[in-house]
Amino acid sequence: MINRFGQESKLIIGTGCREGRTVLEEVSFTAPYKIAKPFYGADGTMRLTVMTASAGLMSGDRCHIQAEIGAGSKVEIGTQAFAKIHKMNDGFARQQTEIRVAAGASLRFLPLPVLPFAGSAMQNDTRITLEKGAALQYAEVLSCGRYTRGEKFQYAAYQALTELRYDGKLVFRDNTRLVPGEQDLSGIGFYEGFLHQATGILFNSGRLPEALRDRLAQDQEIEYGLTEIGGGGLVIRILGRSAQSLYDILNNPVG
Repeated sequence: MINRFGQESKLIIGTGCREGRTVLEEVSFTAPYKIAKPFYGADGTMRLTVMTASAGLMSGDRCHIQAEIGAGSKVEIGTQAFAKIHKMNDGFARQQTEIRVAAGASLRFLPLPVLPFAGSAMQNDTRITLEKGAALQYAEVLSCGRYTRGEKFQYAAYQALTELRYDGKLVFRDNTRLVPGEQDLSGIGFYEGFLHQATGILFNSGRLPEALRDRLAQDQEIEYGLTEIGGGGLVIRILGRSAQSLYDILNNPVG
């Protein structure tokens, strides 16, 4: 299977803290990745936007993202647009993301939703390692497809493996495998009439679960579940009717 860029596409980000200010210590990328010039929030968080000079992922694409968030860093990583997965006659696209967050550092990893076109196939692997005392806010949103064009669950396959280790221990592992041709994704045990799904993880984020529960309970357009995991983390699973709305919830969990 040939990658259209002639090599594995890579993005490497490394951050540190100098005199109380978060700085980029390493950044490198190959096509189609680019990084916008970082800017800083009022709380000193360095905000990075990952950009891609392409229309989306095609068959054979292999993408590798690596982020090392150094001690004392406060970082937010987002994307410029939905991740479009294009129709494939055969094969699949694959993205691998590896994240390490040092003790005393915090990361908000909030890519915009994945949008699988009809006939597309993707494997999305994410592995996160948190040192003790590290903080994380993580979002992963999957759309049913271009449903305004009638493409609802018409992708060929989508598989996502997410692993989280905290203080050297595996505390969360989720393996999602969706194959619309083999599964009734609109039916019982799957989406049950909803269109989009989201997974969020909060770790040492200072967020109050009570406030989050109140916000979720008041939203009549979703179904949700909250699970406490080892080390004091919280996993949020949501089904909804708008991918953007699910992203907004995970971007700002307590409103």
